Amino acid sequence: LPGVGIYKAYAIASGRRYRAAVSIGYRPTLGVSENVTVEAHLLGRRASLYGQTLQLDFLDYLRPEQKFFDLPALQRQIGLDIKKAWG
Repeated sequence: LPGVGIYKAYAIASGRRYRAAVSIGYRPTLGVSENVTVEAHLLGRRASLYGQTLQLDFLDYLRPEQKFFDLPALQRQIGLDIKKAWG
């Protein structure tokens, strides 16, 4: 399994493939989780896929997990991660 960090990936759901930025880790900015979580931000997908099974194909490691000062700082970094991954 991939280690804790942020990744460039493809997410496959309902027969469609989406570009994604994936976080594997403990969610330190939002309150540290005891368990490792996997969160995928799918580009170009507006409807929710919560509760559905996704296949994730990891393409590249982007950076380690880090804690941000607040949610807006985290959201800015997500935007930078997406730009780094997918241009």
